[in-house]
Amino acid sequence: MLVTIVYQMVIEKAIKSTWILFLILLFRKNLNIKSFKSSTVILWVFFILYLIVPYGIRIQFENGNVNDIISKFVKIAVFINDEIYIYL
Repeated sequence: MLVTIVYQMVIEKAIKSTWILFLILLFRKNLNIKSFKSSTVILWVFFILYLIVPYGIRIQFENGNVNDIISKFVKIAVFINDEIYIYL
């Protein structure tokens, strides 16, 4: 597995931030019930930091034995987030 830091274009960051915002709003009430009260504040701080920092993380999986569950997860992540690649 290779992890690199890459510069993200503005349009990519806008699309990804829309997905992240949707997920935060979707799970916000559930987090308030099941976890400590400042967990939503921590999520919003991470979201704001994501918007400010112009760099992202790219994770590349090399050829090899990949578990079927991990492969399905990565395929879903590739669909949502363009920065995760898998080479099978």
